[in-house]
Amino acid sequence: MDKHQIYKFDKWNQMHVEVQGRQIIVRKISTEWGEETFTFTGRNELLKWAEQYFKFTPLEQTDKEYNYWLDLFKSI
Repeated sequence: MDKHQIYKFDKWNQMHVEVQGRQIIVRKISTEWGEETFTFTGRNELLKWAEQYFKFTPLEQTDKEYNYWLDLFKSI
């Protein structure tokens, strides 16, 4: 099992990815929603979700920030 830390700001705002064979599990802990778990059956499904989750909005983030987050998921 491979574990990847995407980000961790503090005890409550963090995201971890676990790769268990073909299954990929994303655990997101936030102060707003508590813990959310997302399970994907492959890398393509994970990348599609990440593109939607970190949807590019020019007022909230730059191209560099958006690409940074997607590159982290692509490296998994």
